[in-house]
Parts: sequence; C-alpha cells; structure tokens
Amino acid sequence: MKLWKAIAFLCLVWAAIYLPMLGSQELRGEEARRILPAQEMLESGDWIVPRIAGEVYSNKPPLINWAIAASFFLTGSQSEFAARLPSVLSVLFLAVSGLLFLRSFLGTPQATAVGLVLLSSIAMIDKCRMAEIESLYIALFGIACFCWINCWASKKSAWLVWTVPYVFLGLGWLAKGPVHLLFWILFVVSILSCSRRWRDMLHPAHLFGIAIMALLFLPWMNANLAAVGAPDQAVGTWKEQLAMRFEFEGVNFSEWALRPLEILGNLLPWSIPLVFAWMQIRRGNTIPENRNGDDRFGAVIRGCLIAFALSCLVICLLPAGRPRYVMPAFPVAALATVGLYFQVSPNWRARYAKWTRVSFFLLVPLIMIFLVGSSIRAAQENLELQWIFVITGFLILSGLLIHVSKQKELRHLFFVTSLFLATGTMSVITAVLPFQREHRSMEETANSLATLAKTENRTLVIYADESFREGYTKELRLIYYLDTEGIAIGENGTFPEGPLLVAGRPKFEKPIRRSQLSGRKPGERSSINIDGRQLSLLEID
Repeated sequence: MKLWKAIAFLCLVWAAIYLPMLGSQELRGEEARRILPAQEMLESGDWIVPRIAGEVYSNKPPLINWAIAASFFLTGSQSEFAARLPSVLSVLFLAVSGLLFLRSFLGTPQATAVGLVLLSSIAMIDKCRMAEIESLYIALFGIACFCWINCWASKKSAWLVWTVPYVFLGLGWLAKGPVHLLFWILFVVSILSCSRRWRDMLHPAHLFGIAIMALLFLPWMNANLAAVGAPDQAVGTWKEQLAMRFEFEGVNFSEWALRPLEILGNLLPWSIPLVFAWMQIRRGNTIPENRNGDDRFGAVIRGCLIAFALSCLVICLLPAGRPRYVMPAFPVAALATVGLYFQVSPNWRARYAKWTRVSFFLLVPLIMIFLVGSSIRAAQENLELQWIFVITGFLILSGLLIHVSKQKELRHLFFVTSLFLATGTMSVITAVLPFQREHRSMEETANSLATLAKTENRTLVIYADESFREGYTKELRLIYYLDTEGIAIGENGTFPEGPLLVAGRPKFEKPIRRSQLSGRKPGERSSINIDGRQLSLLEID
C-alpha cells in the first residue's frame, strides 16, 4: 500500500467522522471554560494568564486556549466550528503521525490500521469533536509514544530516543499539566522490561530530554506566577485538583466497580479485537514471529499491552477517577490491538472476520432504516437537513453491504470496519442534529436576556463570581452566546453606569450590595430556569 493512499484514506475517515455538523451543536461539557479564556486573550493581549469573566482561571494550563485563539484569528470567526477545529485537527495529526512513525516498524497497512483505531473509537469521537483538552492532550502524548518507538525500535541514537519525544511531552504539560508522565513511565518501563533493556533509561540523553521538557513548560509557569502574584490563585490549584482524585468522600462504589467495563466501552469497537487477540495468544493460537531476529517488535507490542492494562488499573483504583482519564493511553492501546491481532493465527482471524461480517449484515440495514425514517420526519417538520451527507452515507453503506456480501471471508478488517464506522457516524450525526438544533436552550436564553435588556434600555451584566465560574458550567455558556451584548464581571464588583439588568446565581444580592453602586439599590425582578438550574435577575436603577 502506497503511503499517499494510506494518508488519503485516513483523511477520508477523519473528515467523515469529525467534520459534518461540527459547528451546529450548542456548547456542551467544559467547552465554555476553554473558549472564554481564548476570547479574553484575543481581546486583552494577555497570553500568560487565562481568565474567565475578567478573573484568573488557573485550573488548566493555557495550550488549548492558545490553540482556540489561534483558530479564531486564522478563521476570522469565533463560531463553535472555529473553537472545535483545533481538537479535530489534533486527532488527525495523531493518526497521520502514527502512520509515519510506525510504518517502518509495522508496515504501512498495519500502521494505517493504528491510525484508524484512534480515529474511530467511541470515546475519541465523542471527546475530540469538542473544544476540549483531551484531543490535544492525547495527540501530544500519542505522538511522543510513536516517536519514541520509531527511534528505539530502529536502534537510532539515544540522543534521538530520549530527546525528541520529550518535546511533545513538554507541550503536554502546557495542555493539562504533568499527569501524562504517569502514563509515560508505565509505557517506557513496560517496553524496556519486556526487552530487558533497563539500562537504556540511564543514558545521559534521558536527563537532557527531561530538561527540554521542563524548559518548554517552566517559562510559562514562572511568567504566570509573576503575573498573578499569588501561587494559590495560579498553578497552585493543580495540587488541590490532584488531591481531590484521592478522596473517598462522595464516591459511588457501584460506578467504581463498573469502571473497567466503561473503559473497554470507551474503546469500542476496538476493545473487542483487543480482547479476542489477547485470549487467542494466551491459548497459543499464534503465528511464528521473526523480525530479523530482533526481539524489539515483540517487546513493543507486549509492553504496550502491559502499559495500557496498568494504566487502566491505576484509573480503576483511583477513588475519584473517571474512565475518560485513561484516554491518553489510547494510542498505546491502538498499537497493542493491531499488533496482537496480526499475531493471531490466520484461521482464528478468519473466524473473527466471519463474526464481524455477520454483524455488518445486522447493523448496516438498521442504520439505513434509521436514515430513511429520520429523513422523512425532518421533511415533514420542515427541518434543514444536509441531504448531501445523508444520501452519500446511504450510498456508501449500500456499497459496503454489497461488498461484504460478495466476500466469503472479510478481508482488510480494520479498513472496512473503520469505513463503516465513519460512514455511520457521518450519517447518524447529520440525521440527528437538525432535531437537536431546535433545543439550543442556552443561546435562546442569552438572546432573550439581551432582548429584555435592550427593550428596557438597560445594560445586561452577567455576575460571574467564583461560585458561578466553578459550579455553573452550563450557565457559564451564557457569556459566550451574549458576545459583546453582555458585560461579564467577576467578584471585583465593577459595574458600569446607568440602569442595569444583572443575571447571576441565586442569593448573589449580598456581594452586589457590597459593590460600589453609587447609592443605587438593586431590587429582585424574577428568575429564569436553565436545565433545572435557577438564575436570578436583578434590576438596578
């Protein structure tokens, strides 16, 4: 398989999964916490201290904020699409990097399969279509792992093995702090222990690489501390967040017990061939493996499996852990999945392919029926539907069904499966989102508040104090949708002159009364309900 064809196929699968309707969905999750600091950086020119509503927000380092701000600047737009673009590009870079770094080690087809696994895992599709840290964080860690494997397995200079990957690890610090170093230690130690080459870690180049990693992070950290002036309000909050992960208070033990299954569920559908290959290898149903008499190939595959298993174990034992915390190890899991699967004997791989072929006959017609039904309903309700994606998806699924039916044995399992997942994802997202766009509750609320303030000739203010920023994630999105029509303030209590309409969390009247209002008296007007949460409205004359 030629390299350009492999890259083109990866880009095709990526585009089908990550681009359709990317900007059509309202902000969700923690997206507002990533986007608002980026907007303030562009407005203020302060690229050192992330801020939300004018106040320091130091829960996370600023790399995702920088990336989103750069996207806003380059695209000339501050839309949801522009905000999410860095995330979807990150996962593409990860997949292509896996191909480029691993092709000399695995061969182009298998290296491409690693990229396809990363692109089409359920959790990756969910998280990497959002303006979130995970996509950038996973990409940087995965590229570091693939780069290290390329250098180490090819027996390149130790100065490359222990320096170049640490550039990406240093950038990872700027994305989410030092947590990924735990996964890195498990990754390196597992592979070197499988190859019995512990001494490789003691090379002087390793210390030099660690210094490079620190030099990429420390300048920003020092500048941030100097600008904020108070360690507890700057990077000091990371210590508190790490401590929270070890607290047993509030832990749901039933969810804790189900955590291993949730982790495997996040890796679906590729956790199925991973478990299948591991079971067959344990039973001895393997092919003889000989890579030029060198044991490094087997050490990498075994080490990646061990590293992923240990990563899952750590997250499962962590009292306040979440299944998504293990996602930085997904690149390692993808390599283990592909490597182990192709070590299974051909007859057992044929049995697995036969089972996958049957699943296609069950799933493809269901998706096609869903597309027809949702299209008919959208037409009846006069909803805007991207027919080009729906029709293209229907045709590709039909072609896949015909292709699979003509084969007695499903060949190119990873390619066909990923193409099916990409087409199905593109089709389902395109068919579902028009119905969800009717419920853009936060944007509608922001428009209603802006209209109310304009009608009564008042300046609209969102009182975004610390409690609001930390605990009212959904309501925080109001600041994004109000854009320049609303004035976001923090607990500094700075109010503009003139009649005001102030919206904020319940019982926020006291801090407002303590603020300098030039003798003006606030009076409660009413409250609004946002997804079960109440916001109070105050009129100030």
